[in-house]
Amino acid sequence: MHKVWTKLSLQLRVKHFAWRCAFDSLLTNARRASFISTVNPCCHLCLDSPETVKLILFSCLLAAEVWELAGKAPQTLMADTFRGLLNTWLNDDSGDYSDCTHSLCIAWVLWKVCYEAILQGRCTSAPLVLHHALSLHNAALPPSATPINTWSTIY
Repeated sequence: MHKVWTKLSLQLRVKHFAWRCAFDSLLTNARRASFISTVNPCCHLCLDSPETVKLILFSCLLAAEVWELAGKAPQTLMADTFRGLLNTWLNDDSGDYSDCTHSLCIAWVLWKVCYEAILQGRCTSAPLVLHHALSLHNAALPPSATPINTWSTIY
């Protein structure tokens, strides 16, 4: 998997985020609680389940709405681990990693937006998340590429 990172047209911060997700090294509440006994492992947004990468990026209500608006079927997002999901996205025989690139942009913006909501008390919506992910995706395109305007042109 290490050679594919150079082939993805993504900003370095998104690649770093994806790598940290793949190796389960993001600092979630569930992970914090494993080190510090006084930390509540529950998600700050839903206050119900332990906060994990999978919960924030795929299972919470906001994430589910974002993926649905992006045209990604929930069953295609359910892998046992983020690393398994990343491998699924990268196993394209044609060498076209656009689905992976788009999905990683959405995941990174979801992560960022969730923590902004917690730390700064900002509210967000699924269309806003997709708008930011689209901007992030287009910013990483080579100058000769045509930027996309909506997710519906991708999926």
